[in-house]
Amino acid sequence: MDPYMLRRNIEELGLESDSDTETQDLSNQRDKRTGRGPTQMRGIWGRRESEGLIQVTCNEFGQPDDEVATKLSNFMGTIIRDKIIFPLTYSSWHKVPREIKNNLWKILQHKFDLHDSMKTWTMQKFGKKLRDWRQLNFKDQRVEEAHFEYLLKYWSTDQAREMSRRNQAS
Repeated sequence: MDPYMLRRNIEELGLESDSDTETQDLSNQRDKRTGRGPTQMRGIWGRRESEGLIQVTCNEFGQPDDEVATKLSNFMGTIIRDKIIFPLTYSSWHKVPREIKNNLWKILQHKFDLHDSMKTWTMQKFGKKLRDWRQLNFKDQRVEEAHFEYLLKYWSTDQAREMSRRNQAS
């Protein structure tokens, strides 16, 4: 995500950064193009309030059921992958403080017209996005080194290994 868009969105929402590290432009860090790059959703992050909210309709289970669902899901991924908005220092989604979860919901509501019944679905989806982002053999340039080291230490504990064994068995 562009540092300008990130700062502007954080200021608009009145959120404070959990990290002093600025988001770096990934294109300057690569010598050779290796693929299409990470999803940035610039069209949504750069969207102004005057353009209005993106309308999302949901089914009876609180899940989006229109063509906007993919945009919403991809945008949620950009939020989880941003080290300033969401640090990777939590061992599980259940341990993420309610205040941070509310900030994630607030960011979504700032860009999308979401019904309150969708909050449960979005929180579950954020949890899934977080699990996908924290793969053991994965170290992306956008992940802060201290956060990744913390996760590696946690994953090597007996408690984390036991939880992994239990989860693999079920």
